[in-house]
Amino acid sequence: MLCTNCQIGIQTAVTQGIDFGGFSNNTVVHASHHTFLDSVVQGCAVCRSVWGGIREYAKSQSDSSLLHKHHIRHDIEIFDKVLQGRRYGWMKRHLPSTISPSVPLGKFVSQPASRLLIASVAGKLKKEGLEDMMAVFQRRESSLGLVSCNATVSRGFSTVHLEVKGVPTTFEIRLTPNLANNEGRSPWNKPDITSTSTSENPKLWCHWARVCSETHEKCNRLRPHSRFTPERLVEILFDRDDRPPRWRLTQRKNLEPGSYVTLSHCWGNAKHLRLTNAAMRTFLSENELSELPKTFQDSISIAVSMGFRYIWIDSLCIIQDDLEDWKQQSAVMGLIYKHASCNLAATWAKDSSQGCFSVRDPAALAPTTVALKMIRSSDATAELRVTSRNYHEEVNLAPLNQRGWVLQEHYLAQRQLNFAEREVYWECPQLIASEEFPRGIPQRLLVQHRTARANGKPRINHNDESELCRSWAVLVESFSSMNLTFYADKLVAIAGLAGELRERLDDEYLAGMWRKSLLEQLCWSTTPPESIGGSHSRAGVYLAPTWSWASCYALIYPDGNHARKELPPLYLAEVLTASVTSGHPSGLHSFTSGALELRALALWVQLRAEGTALYQILAPESIRSLSFAGMFGTFVYIHWDDRPVEARSPPHKDEQGPRPADLLLVCISGLPGATAVSSAAVQGLILRQQNDGTFTRLGVFKQEQSGPPEELILGIARARIGLEPEVSLHGNFDLSDPRLADMVQTVTVR
Repeated sequence: MLCTNCQIGIQTAVTQGIDFGGFSNNTVVHASHHTFLDSVVQGCAVCRSVWGGIREYAKSQSDSSLLHKHHIRHDIEIFDKVLQGRRYGWMKRHLPSTISPSVPLGKFVSQPASRLLIASVAGKLKKEGLEDMMAVFQRRESSLGLVSCNATVSRGFSTVHLEVKGVPTTFEIRLTPNLANNEGRSPWNKPDITSTSTSENPKLWCHWARVCSETHEKCNRLRPHSRFTPERLVEILFDRDDRPPRWRLTQRKNLEPGSYVTLSHCWGNAKHLRLTNAAMRTFLSENELSELPKTFQDSISIAVSMGFRYIWIDSLCIIQDDLEDWKQQSAVMGLIYKHASCNLAATWAKDSSQGCFSVRDPAALAPTTVALKMIRSSDATAELRVTSRNYHEEVNLAPLNQRGWVLQEHYLAQRQLNFAEREVYWECPQLIASEEFPRGIPQRLLVQHRTARANGKPRINHNDESELCRSWAVLVESFSSMNLTFYADKLVAIAGLAGELRERLDDEYLAGMWRKSLLEQLCWSTTPPESIGGSHSRAGVYLAPTWSWASCYALIYPDGNHARKELPPLYLAEVLTASVTSGHPSGLHSFTSGALELRALALWVQLRAEGTALYQILAPESIRSLSFAGMFGTFVYIHWDDRPVEARSPPHKDEQGPRPADLLLVCISGLPGATAVSSAAVQGLILRQQNDGTFTRLGVFKQEQSGPPEELILGIARARIGLEPEVSLHGNFDLSDPRLADMVQTVTVR
């Protein structure tokens, strides 16, 4: 339900948004703490959601002396337990004498006496807790009141932004067309979020799995036909009596035929049970579930509810103090997740002590609609469904999906159950669903994160080669933003994905790059080192040659030309040879060396910084004959792989002329159909020569249209070979033309 204040506030904000070109001004929803808390108690879905945000913010401010002084966090916990209808000792001591303390709070929450009781608790918070908490945020009263909102109206849905006075967080709710009238009669077509825990809907999980197995043509087509069994699995043991299940580790040779599930979880800092050589004998015997951390216990209960007898958990199935076993098991990690019947993801938990399940407020998640009067029609209304968090926030941004190892687990798993903070989400190639949207989350609410697909979970098993390449580019960007405990695991953590893609592309894997489309991938760029909390982005340990993105510890932005479907770019370089050496039989990680031989349009230059990323080319005497005088006014934009060094600084005031050229600009590609007028966007690599004559990559450059053609690198080359301004260029630039002899270089990059 929605309180009257939220109904009117949302109506006003959305109406203004339609009237004023998609945006509205701030509208007061609740002018005081009193009306807001009263709506929270009454069960308003929007107010409950905002209250949850305030609670989380208060927890994050636990070091505040004022919060400690007034025990604000304790009061918030009490109020939450009242809202959830749970028994609580403090509440029992304050129950009216007419109500038995043995009655759960949820049973009498609608009774007048109980409403007075809950109101008194809310009053305690108003008097001693919430108002003081608000004072921490902002002491002065705001003319906008405690809660205000504004709306962004776009095609298909509207987003309402709610702001609480002094809280530096904006709460969002989305309004989409209500689909209730089209949901059919099946109980699985209706939202089911009436429980206070994500553990209480196993029938729905089983329904999703059964429908996927029996009716999803795409899922059945993509499911692997070959069988694979891991070296070890955790076996769940049952007795005929009522004793709880137990577990033991079972080796492949002793496994009975049967399917298995896998677990994805955050290790975190919590200490938990791990398989070691010394513990092997104990693990092979029967053990109590209570010995396992909570996340493992919960995952086993989920597996049991879905009818599975075996589960694979990394820390229980890989010998943690045996390097050889770790190498063997990590090499088949992709196969383990690919052949599992389902992957269980403890999405919200930061470590293994928190479990898979979370406590939630069903009132904040219950399907809620709001009727909005339509503009320019006196009697027409639109019924819209109110939703708070979306799939991207609950799944992609959750703690689990910040771990680098989890990416391939997510991509390669055929089906996945995500136990998020508020809901359980199902993912398979044909469907992404949740408890709120059991038949499938509307596309407009998936907020199409780049890793998400229009019709199912992230994956790389496409038939189209350009789609495979695009998936890899998206995967690289996502993976580079994730965390790894050990940086040396970087390419090991995606070896399963690389192996899968190598088979589908029938291509050579070159330490994170692909041989057939190598030119399209070379111009990747990084974030500045300071943005990732370090002084250097290139790793100290060797993982890959410098021309591969895997050599850098930074957020990677793949070359936009990779997997481009429209007109291909104009190539100003060609790959002569490319190779890497791997210390692992798979050839997917543990690289020890690599070399790339390029022939390309190139210039030796000295650069002078003119801004944060803007540099002026100072051409040395040896190439002044290349171009017109305008060449000395040419500018390029640069993204360094590492922080700039002395050689890239402006000359000292006492120096005579520019320093000797020690940087080589190697052009890789330009705009498709480049004419003299549109030849601006040229991009390439910045290289430095080493003592042995080979080169290392320092970054990438781009020259945009900022002057006449004779001041641009490609414009100079066009003039050299006598191309008329109106002549377009396509495909590969002719590097063998003798008139370009002094502008073409052959280099080996390591």
